Amino acid sequence: MRSDAHPTIGTDTVEFIRTAHVFDCLPPDERWLLAHTARAERHGRGAALFRQGAPATDVFLLRRGAVKLVGAEPQNDPFVVCVLGPELVFGMDTIAQGPVYTVTAETLSPSEVLVWRGATILRMVNDHPQFATELLQVLQDRLEDFRTRYRELVRVPVEQRLARALVRIGASCAGNHAQPTDIDLPVSRRDLADVVGTTIYTVSRILQRWHRCGLVQSGRMHLTIRDLARLRTEYGRVADPPASAGPPGPPPGSSACVENGRNDLVYLGRRYRERDAGGDDAQEAP
Repeated sequence: MRSDAHPTIGTDTVEFIRTAHVFDCLPPDERWLLAHTARAERHGRGAALFRQGAPATDVFLLRRGAVKLVGAEPQNDPFVVCVLGPELVFGMDTIAQGPVYTVTAETLSPSEVLVWRGATILRMVNDHPQFATELLQVLQDRLEDFRTRYRELVRVPVEQRLARALVRIGASCAGNHAQPTDIDLPVSRRDLADVVGTTIYTVSRILQRWHRCGLVQSGRMHLTIRDLARLRTEYGRVADPPASAGPPGPPPGSSACVENGRNDLVYLGRRYRERDAGGDDAQEAP
C-alpha cells in the first residue's frame, strides 16, 4: 500500500533529477520544471504503484529500492516481466497514448519513486526529440532483455538461465554502485522462477548448491549474491546450441503466438516448468 506522498521536493531530490541520466539531454530549465512538478512517494514492500488495466495517467522514476513489473494473461498465472533498479523510468504507457497500463508495478523493497503526470512528460517528448530518443532507448533495452530471456528459455540450461538472470537483476539493483560481492536482491524464489521460466523447486535446489559453494545466501523473500564475478564466470556463460534447436511446438489445435511475445514466453515457460519438474534440473538440456 502507499505510505507517504510529498508534493514538496527537497534539495536532494532536485539534485537527483538534475543528475539522472535519463534527463541528461534536457536543458536546465526543463529539469528545474521536472523537479518542481514531481510528486515524491515512499512505499513499503509489496505496494502496487499501478495495476494492469488501470487508466494510464502517470510516469514513474525509481529513486531508491526495487520494482517488479508483472503481467497477466487470460488462463495463465501472472509472470514477472522484469525487475527494475534505481534511476529507471517505467509506466510509460501514457506517453504512447495508451489508455491503460499493460502491466502491474509492485515494489520489491521499501522504495522511493518520483511521479509525473503523463501530460508533463509527453510535452517534453514533443518539444525535445533527444529526450524522446532517450525514452525509446529505455523501451528498446527492455525489449532486448525480453528477447534475451526468450532465447535463453529455448536454448540455455536452467542453471545458466538462473545465473544470467541474477547477474542482470544484480546489475540493475546495484546501479552505479555495483560491487563484485554482497549485492542484496529483494526477490523471492517465486520471482526468480517466473523470470527464468522454471519451478520454485528447481530454483531452490540450484540456490542450495550455490549456497554451499559460497556464491549466494538465500533467505525468505531475499537473496544476497556473495560473488557476482564468479557467478557470471562459472555459471552465467554457456555455449548456445545450434540455431536448429528450437522451442517445443504448440499443442495440437493451437496456433503459435508470434505477434504477442508475452504469450510466447508464458507458453514456453509453462512447458519448461513441466520439463524441469519431471527431470534432473542440474542436467537439463534445452
